[in-house]
Amino acid sequence: MPIEREKDLHVLYRLVWFGTTAELAKVKVILKDLKLTDSPDVVLIDARRDNKPSASKAA
Repeated sequence: MPIEREKDLHVLYRLVWFGTTAELAKVKVILKDLKLTDSPDVVLIDARRDNKPSASKAA
């Protein structure tokens, strides 16, 4: 399908990093207030240290 308009070339993604569970809770409240909770354009990036295995200990 060819791109017919210049506006078809622009895609906006919202990337949100969070480093703690408390920050995740705040982000969820903000997204709810902005009515973006189900938006496919919002990407949450989990940067917490407490929920990932250490790479040196991975099998």
